[in-house]
Amino acid sequence: MGKLKSAMMDIGHRAMDIGIDDAVSEFTMSEEDIKACVLFANSYSGRWEQFVAEGLWNEMGPTIH
Repeated sequence: MGKLKSAMMDIGHRAMDIGIDDAVSEFTMSEEDIKACVLFANSYSGRWEQFVAEGLWNEMGPTIH
């Protein structure tokens, strides 16, 4: 299970760097799977819509605090 978590973290962080659409292409994964990795990498337990509504993500990528 450790390798799966590590992969999800890597994918989530990469998506935060390059954006969802580019990550979908790079990893050949669905948009929903990439979003799940982003949520996991951010230790966020809510839904994607909540994540975006809270200002933690926008079209330009993540909001860095």
